[in-house]
Amino acid sequence: MGLLCDYFIANSDEEAARTATWPGGPSRPSAPSSGWFRKKTGEPPAALPTVALEGLEPVVTMATLESLVAGGDVDELVDANADAQVNDPRHEVAVFRLSGALTDALAGTSPDRLRAVAEPWSRTEELAGTTDPGGLAVSLAELAELAKQARSSGGDLCCWMAP
Repeated sequence: MGLLCDYFIANSDEEAARTATWPGGPSRPSAPSSGWFRKKTGEPPAALPTVALEGLEPVVTMATLESLVAGGDVDELVDANADAQVNDPRHEVAVFRLSGALTDALAGTSPDRLRAVAEPWSRTEELAGTTDPGGLAVSLAELAELAKQARSSGGDLCCWMAP
């Protein structure tokens, strides 16, 4: 199994960071547990709107996407994305907030433009030879719909990433 990357909507960095403790991720939270036998101690939190994009990690891969749809220097975007982790970096699961520029660009980009972006994105170093442009276009469309939901609800796009 590859790198699990669930993109989701959160209303704050704190809400996003809490998902790091959800074993199933933002779309499959479980009830909190405690004690020796990990007894469930309450109701699970509500699932968050999520799109699963296995292997499409939020630092380098999303920086190359942002460069393609919103412009900007990839190296600078990678640095900014690496600094956008919202949970304790010692945790096995990492949670990142995507840039507002990427969220805005995805929310405002036409489906035709997203399909066109999938081709050069599939040829980037991170994705070359591993990703079909057609499948990537479908993933981009799903992520763009999530970005539209995020913007209409006042939330941010975030990524829950686990090995």
